[in-house]
Amino acid sequence: MVFKKGFTDDGNDTTISLLQYNILADAAIPRGDSGTNVCGTYAFCPEMHRYMDSRFEKIIKEVESLNPDIITLQEIEQVFFENTLQPGMNELGYASVQHLRPGDHIGLAIFYKNEKFSLLSHCQFLIHEKLPSVLQEAGLESNVALDIGEYVKRHSEYPGIIGPAGDLMVRLKVKATGTVIAVANVHVTWKEHKYPFLQIFQMSCVLEELFKFAEGALCILAGDFNATPDMPLYHMISSGKVCERAVEILKMIDFKLKVKSSYFEVMGHEPVYTNWGDMEMDAEGDEVHKLCP
Repeated sequence: MVFKKGFTDDGNDTTISLLQYNILADAAIPRGDSGTNVCGTYAFCPEMHRYMDSRFEKIIKEVESLNPDIITLQEIEQVFFENTLQPGMNELGYASVQHLRPGDHIGLAIFYKNEKFSLLSHCQFLIHEKLPSVLQEAGLESNVALDIGEYVKRHSEYPGIIGPAGDLMVRLKVKATGTVIAVANVHVTWKEHKYPFLQIFQMSCVLEELFKFAEGALCILAGDFNATPDMPLYHMISSGKVCERAVEILKMIDFKLKVKSSYFEVMGHEPVYTNWGDMEMDAEGDEVHKLCP
C-alpha cells in the first residue's frame, strides 16, 4: 500500500490510497478428506493460515486498519466473493466489480469507497481474446495475430484447474473534485521463467486497452505481475519499450503508457521481490517488502 509523502487520513480528497493483494484462492491448495494440504504447496505457511476460512477475518482487519480508498484483489473464488467477501466489504463502505475466469470460477475484484467515488464504467475481458485485435491494429497480419492469441491462451491456463488470464478495469470519478481515474487489475501468468514473452504479450494487451479505456484519465495499473525487476516484463512496463530480448513483432507496438513503479517512487529502488513461496530463496537472508503508511 503506497501513499504520497505527508499523507494523513484527514479526508483529503486530492490523495488516493490503494491496497493490492493476491489473496490466494483455496483451490490453489487442495485439501484431503482430513482437511489438510494434500499437495505440499505453500508448505512455508502454517496450516492454520493457509485457507480462507481462517484468513478472511485477518484480511478484513487489515482493510479496516489501512482504510484504503481502492482495493485490487486476485484469486477471488466466486462463492467466497458472493457469500463472504462482498458482504463484508459492503459493511465497510466499499462497492465492487468482479471478473471471473471461465472454467475455474476464480478471478479479479476491485473495491472502491462508495462515499469517495462514483463508478463511471467498467470493462472486463480475456486477454487471449482481445490480444489479436491489438496486434492487428499494430500492423500484424490477422492470421498471425490469431495464432499468437491461441498461443497465449494455451500457455496461460491449465484446463480444468486454472482458467485463461483476464483483466478488469474501472473508471472512477472522485465525487468531491470531479477527477477521473482509471484502474486496471491484472494477474499475469506464473510462467515467467519458462515463457517470459508470454507475459509481454499479456501486458502489451492490457496496457493498450487501458490507454483506450482511460480516455485521457490518470491510469493506475495494479495486480500480481509475477515478475522481478530484471525481467522483460518490468522493462516494458517501466520504459514503454520492448527490450532486445523480446520477440521482434512486439517492437511494432509503440506503448502509449509509461508506468511508474510505486515501490521505486516511495523507496528509491525496487525490492528484489514482494512475496516468496516454495522457490529457491534464502528465507533468513532475503527481505519481503510491503509499503504501508
